[in-house]
Amino acid sequence: MTNIMSLLGSFDEEDGQYWSDFEDEQPEPEEPKARHLYEIRTIDDNHVTVYASTNDDLDLGYPSKPESWTSTFTTRGNKSALSRALEYCGKSRVGVNGSVVTVRLNGDKI
Repeated sequence: MTNIMSLLGSFDEEDGQYWSDFEDEQPEPEEPKARHLYEIRTIDDNHVTVYASTNDDLDLGYPSKPESWTSTFTTRGNKSALSRALEYCGKSRVGVNGSVVTVRLNGDKI
């Protein structure tokens, strides 16, 4: 008759316990990620506000120092406020240091 525990792991004669054969195959816990959020809100055709926040204000690639700020963009010459804000923020991406960057325009991820 097969002991059910033997199907799950190996028996250690020395300490009398079963040990999982899969312990070494468990994934390592993920490191906390640096995150940046840019929330673009259009006020009107000539004004856009960007609410920005991060948990990595020191740009280390992992959570270091939380910070938030607001930037306002206006239409200048032939560049609309929205196009200037989009140029500033870019699109949602993973940065070169592994930072997760999320950009939202009026609530929708871009």
